[in-house]
Amino acid sequence: MELGLVMSGGGTRGAYQMGVWRALRELGLEPYLRVATGASIGAINGALVAGQDWEQALELWQSVQPHQVFNSIASEFSYTTLLREWWQHGGIRVDGLKELIRTHVDEATLRRSEVDFGLVVYNRTTRQGEALYPEDIPEGLLAEYVIASATFPVFQPHRIGAFEYIDGGIYSILPTKMAFERRDLDLVIAVDVAEASRFSPQQWQWHRQYADRLVYVRPSRLLPSPMNFSKKAFQQQLALGYADGLKKLSPIAEKVRIGVL
Repeated sequence: MELGLVMSGGGTRGAYQMGVWRALRELGLEPYLRVATGASIGAINGALVAGQDWEQALELWQSVQPHQVFNSIASEFSYTTLLREWWQHGGIRVDGLKELIRTHVDEATLRRSEVDFGLVVYNRTTRQGEALYPEDIPEGLLAEYVIASATFPVFQPHRIGAFEYIDGGIYSILPTKMAFERRDLDLVIAVDVAEASRFSPQQWQWHRQYADRLVYVRPSRLLPSPMNFSKKAFQQQLALGYADGLKKLSPIAEKVRIGVL
């Protein structure tokens, strides 16, 4: 039995994906995980999943605050402040977010992990999307590509060498195909918190192509804003992702237990 886990973009709604990961762990499915791919916040979470350190990942999500992400935020979140920042600097600066990713993404661990980690980026210089695994990324730059994938379009582009990158979700908001192409997976669990993905022709094509091996976990209730950093919003989304994950993945865990999968 070999599983893949794919996570969409969606800002702070990535907390929901953490809840699904918790359910996957508690149902005993994590040992079967072989591939984790993601776009934007899903790329960050994918790196955390492949790093296989649940406690560190949970600590990061529980502790992060707006002033740790945005250069212009001193304490409480403000759309007005970010709009002014975007206007003055040609994009919102997120040096704090970059440092958080560099601190929590352990390249050596990911390169030797039993869970293959993949991400998508959009190269603004060449105007092309790219689907990448660690072997496609030069040594020492893996965290930089995670940053690139998570560079929301209103953020300042992230430069790596001669190229500028922005949000990988522009290329593929839910990169299921790259998971299937990586290995002959029995099942892929797609955790989708990006509402726009349901209207994507690309996603419909992949749904038809892999329908018998693709399971979606989507929020059963409306999630808070993708820019909501409150601890209450985090806990609500974590709990909902956990509940939805248990409901959707329990039948899979039972099939694995009795040897049907």
